[in-house]
Parts: sequence; structure tokens; C-alpha cells
Amino acid sequence: MAQNSPGSDIYQVIFKNNPDPIIFCSVRTFTIEEVTPSACSLYGYAREEILRESISRIVAPESLESLKKMLLAIPEGVQASFDATLVSRQGRLFPTEINARLFEFNGQKAAVLACRDVGFRKGTEKQREDLLQQEIKLREKFQADKDMRTNYTRALVHELKTPLTSLMASSDYLVSHIRKEPLLSFAKNINFGAKAVNHRIDELHDLIRLELGTLNLEFYPVNLRQLLREITEFVKPTAERSELAFSLELPARLPRVWGDRERLQQVIMNLLNNAFKYTPKKGSVIMKASVQPGELVVEVRDTGCGMSPDTQKALFQPYERRDPGQQRKDGLGLGLVITRAIVERYKGRIWVESELGRGSRFFVALPTVKKGEKNESADN
Repeated sequence: MAQNSPGSDIYQVIFKNNPDPIIFCSVRTFTIEEVTPSACSLYGYAREEILRESISRIVAPESLESLKKMLLAIPEGVQASFDATLVSRQGRLFPTEINARLFEFNGQKAAVLACRDVGFRKGTEKQREDLLQQEIKLREKFQADKDMRTNYTRALVHELKTPLTSLMASSDYLVSHIRKEPLLSFAKNINFGAKAVNHRIDELHDLIRLELGTLNLEFYPVNLRQLLREITEFVKPTAERSELAFSLELPARLPRVWGDRERLQQVIMNLLNNAFKYTPKKGSVIMKASVQPGELVVEVRDTGCGMSPDTQKALFQPYERRDPGQQRKDGLGLGLVITRAIVERYKGRIWVESELGRGSRFFVALPTVKKGEKNESADN
């Protein structure tokens, strides 16, 4: 190994202009033999004040012994890196990464210590660790809150379902056996109200199971043309009672789609119920279907109140409504949330196009069954 003195011209230039603090020390006496100007500046000493002084002048007491042991253990010509805490004349501590290399100089073992202040890095690492711990705590709190809400809603569904089952059965019996007014109207109102509450409870139950990933969905070819016609016959009386013009527009042929007949009926009924709910008397609701490459698109169009862009953005969030100003409208604001979740589980899409005061158009696109395609689970 070539031995070069810091007094040599080229090495003097390199030594004096190195931006990192460099300390040249004896490994026998642990005294400082030379320092760079950057080291003097950082640790607050003039060069003459620190030369021939013990290295303990700039090494914190808690790091001094371990630094000496490290220097004594390093083989000649081998570079080693370790952390230590250095200290300035004013007592400021510097977490430091030291790169040390030993060599023979004037017959004695000496070391060059290149010191890099890693205080900023250490601070950043600590800040990152603190943020990570905060995130973990927030996630744990979120999960605990979610579990508590889920358990509470489950218990609520159970407590409401038990008496409601008897109420619906009793009101069904009264409607089928009472013939005289006004008792028949009272019985029908009770029956209608009980079924409406039961529907809301089912929505809550579906939402819980969707959040937990336990909502079981069948996955098989469905004749959507037939399903849409049956739904149309079912909702016609509702449209007539609401004084709405309702029509169905279908092409001559429609391919089958992947899904579950009951759940797809739930999806379409949710869209139609929303259209009926927010369309004023004498308005119109149109349901149509069309075929696009690889998918079948169902559209429900109404002449209702329409929606602003902000309302559309939040529309598929829990407890949001198409018209926030109409809080008297019945429902929990869960229908579209559940609808989107079901559609997406079937690898479909749902979206809305609307203008305030000009009605809305809801679209559901479902994958069509290709020839030779096998059944698969909606959970895959």
C-alpha cells in the first residue's frame, strides 16, 4: 500500500476541500493528527486547538470506548463502517456514520475517519417509524370500529327480524280474509309498512355481508330478456299508481349474461324504484337493453329531478341520496351501494349520466355468456 502524507500537495488539496469532515488520528494514542477545514467548522474548533488533542474532544462519551475497540479491531488496509455520536465544542450531538481505514504512517498505525452527519437521516427514519406506528394504530381503530358497527348491525337485524316475521304473517292473513272497509285498507297499510321495513333490514344485512365478503352470489347464465319482461309486468301497477308512463324497449334477441337471477332482479328493481321515486307525476321512465361487444347494457332513463356533478360523485356511497334536499324520501340510501357491489362482483359496470333538472340515465353493463364458456364463481 502506498503511504501518502497529508502534507503532499495533491493530497493537501483533496484533504482541505473535502466537504465531509475527515479526521486523521493515531490508533496508538488516539490523538488527532490532522483534520479537514469542514471538520473544524462542524465541530467548532480551530485547527490549532484540536491537533494533538485526544479524540475524546469530539467523540461523545457513550461512543468513545466502542470507537476505540472498532479501530483496534480493523485489519490494516480494510475499510469498516460504524455509527457513533460525535460532539461539537458547544455540546451539540451529531449522529454520525464513520467510514474508517487503517494504514501504516511514519511507523505507526493511523486511521482516516470520514465522518458523515446522519442526523437528518436518523430523524427522517424516526419520523417514518412514528408515522408507520400511527397508521397501524389508525388501521386497528378503524377495524375495531368496523367490527363493532358490524356486530351491532347484525344484532339489530336479528332483533328487528324476529317480531317483523310475525307481523308480516299476521298482516298477510288479515289482507286475505278481511273484506270490509276501512279495515281492509288498514290491514293493507300494515302489510305494506311491514314489508317496507323488512326490505330496509334486508338492505342492511346485505351491506354487512358485502363489507365482510360473505354475500354468496350464484354465477350462471341468465335470460335477461325474460327477466326484464317479468320485472316490467311486476312494476307496472307501481308506475300507474304514481301516474308515470313506463315502457320497456328490447331488441328481438338478447344474449344471456353471467349472474344470479334473484340478484340481477334486485339490481334492476333498485334502479327502477329510484327512477319512480324521483320522477314527478306525469313523468316517464323507460327501461331498455342493448348489446355491446362482450356485454349487455341495461339502461333506466327517467324525467326526474336530475343530479349535480357533486351528487353523482357521491351517489354510490352509503347513505347518499340522488337529491339531498329530499330527505323525506323513504330508504336508507343503501340501494345503489348494494347494486354497484353486486354488479362489480359479476365483473360488470354501473354508471350514471345526469343533468340537474333534466332527468337521469343509469346504465348497468354485464358480461355476456360466450359459446363454450364454463360457469365460475362470482367470488373468483
